[in-house]
Amino acid sequence: MLNNMSRTLTPIFLLVSAFLVHLTLTRLVALEREQIGLMKALRYRNSAIALHYIKFVIVILIIGVAIGSAAGTWLGAYVTRLFGTYFHFPFLVFAKSPELYVIAATLSLLAAILGAIRALREVVTLAPAIAMQPPVPPRYRKLLPEIFIVERPR
Repeated sequence: MLNNMSRTLTPIFLLVSAFLVHLTLTRLVALEREQIGLMKALRYRNSAIALHYIKFVIVILIIGVAIGSAAGTWLGAYVTRLFGTYFHFPFLVFAKSPELYVIAATLSLLAAILGAIRALREVVTLAPAIAMQPPVPPRYRKLLPEIFIVERPR
């Protein structure tokens, strides 16, 4: 059961983390759109601007990996002790595997970078003059035909 959960939940968590990085970075970049346009007007390369945000994501990722590794080690030892007590095993050893931590950190890094790249793709393709303007408001359309719209009484 634990093996199946580890194979099922891991991709879900990685996809959710990539989505959250994408969502957060998209909003952050939207707030800093004018500054990015100014940097592009001052001839900063697109790669330098994107690398700045990717470094920001990596710093947050390092903090998350450190907290996750510590919490995962503690939780693994706790669950091992709980299983040993509940099932009355004579001994049950929790083994920390360094390569497992490296694989988890690498997969987390790939998910975070994927989410960041998707968020930065639109910004680096904008011209400096367009990037310094406020974003165009979204276009809203009517979903239902006029006959289905209920008017409020006045």
